[in-house]
Amino acid sequence: MGGEGHMLSMINSLKNNKAIRNDRKHLKDTYSPKGKTELEFIKKSDDELQEIRKKIKLKAKAERRKTFIILFVFSVIISIIFFILFWDFSINTDLFFNKYHRN
Repeated sequence: MGGEGHMLSMINSLKNNKAIRNDRKHLKDTYSPKGKTELEFIKKSDDELQEIRKKIKLKAKAERRKTFIILFVFSVIISIIFFILFWDFSINTDLFFNKYHRN
């Protein structure tokens, strides 16, 4: 009867999957947290916190400025490329206006 090979393959696959699942049980102990799981934060004074905030704001401002400059430069470059590519393709607007707008 046809299909025995497929059935045997399915049975072997199920056996192998079960063996893999059983092998993973010993890993459960190694990856489970055994100690304290809460985070401990360093206590800082208000002056130190203000200084940290100021540094973060300065870095963010510098990053925004850098991003803006890069974007501007790429925009100018792309504009120049388009201008050079389409310089020869001039549109004769007289044909359009004379056809649809009569004096």
